[in-house]
Amino acid sequence: PVQATDADIFGAFLAQMGKAWDASDYRMCSFKHVFFDDLSTEAADGTLAPPTAQELQAKRAAAFAASDEALWSRADAHNPDPSRFCPVQLTGFQALHERHAAQQQTAARVASALHSSCD
Repeated sequence: PVQATDADIFGAFLAQMGKAWDASDYRMCSFKHVFFDDLSTEAADGTLAPPTAQELQAKRAAAFAASDEALWSRADAHNPDPSRFCPVQLTGFQALHERHAAQQQTAARVASALHSSCD
């Protein structure tokens, strides 16, 4: 049997660490989390309407294909409202930052709408 040298072991360790931080590989990246996207749309009367079955199925299929299967399935089992919410995996710090920025923009729009309705 061929014995691995310290350099071989260290090289394998570095490769593994690189994969753990590579957000382009959603299966190997260590930083991944599943959030729920609300697919509801605003109806004419201002209430939230759930998505059509076709919209929901298409979004779920796309999200599942881009996710760690076990992580997504576990989140889907705890889905608070499967008729409206779709589990979506974020992988890497950049994806988390982008989601946070989008949520801040949404919160600002809601706050603005609430403020203008109070006037």
